[in-house]
Amino acid sequence: MKKTIVIALILWANINFAQETGEDKLGSWFLLSVKNQVTDNFSVSTIIQKRFHEFLDNGQSVFVSLALNYKLNDKVTLTEGFGYLENQPFLKPIDFETTFDRRIFEQLTYNDKIDRLQINQRFRTEHRWLTKRENTDFESRFRYQLWLRYPLNHKSITPNTIYLSSFDEIIFNFQGDVFSQNRIFGGMGYQLDKNIRFEGGYMKNQFRGRNFDRIWLMLFINTDLRKIFKKNTNSHS
Repeated sequence: MKKTIVIALILWANINFAQETGEDKLGSWFLLSVKNQVTDNFSVSTIIQKRFHEFLDNGQSVFVSLALNYKLNDKVTLTEGFGYLENQPFLKPIDFETTFDRRIFEQLTYNDKIDRLQINQRFRTEHRWLTKRENTDFESRFRYQLWLRYPLNHKSITPNTIYLSSFDEIIFNFQGDVFSQNRIFGGMGYQLDKNIRFEGGYMKNQFRGRNFDRIWLMLFINTDLRKIFKKNTNSHS
């Protein structure tokens, strides 16, 4: 029964990809996520994204973020971070202007597991300063993401594991139209070792009246710096 539910959830995400899109180009997103563990409870995360309106062509945006994470317990992590994004339109007239997005965010992540199924929920608020043509607007929004991962060749996601991956993230505005966008992803991942994993698949980014199809490739790297920080702390004590 549990396996049936998992398969149904994965297929549900992929069925949505069959809908008509509002843009006739298949774009691509690339993500590098590096998490550095500095103490048993604290870690620092860096994310770099490059997005294209077309596959490897017609640059859309560059996004970078830096965040401090505090592990409250085995299931709950609290995060405070800063992000910076430069965004360009799909059709670029001669006098187009880049939109600059500077944001701070707070988030809570909750991790759980049902049999083989790994469940990650993320609750995030963002406060954004959007600058275009020397005019700056302030906006806030809320994001909820549900990410599911299901290992295929092992009972859990350990080194040398192939797994299914699917998420749905919906974003709400605190001003103007309440609905901002929805992102639905379905694909596969591979856990190379305890520190490196790859994920890739297909995402539909849905806005009000517009849909965009994207190939999304991701690389996740974890590093453990606790010994280095502990050694430096002891040397100064």
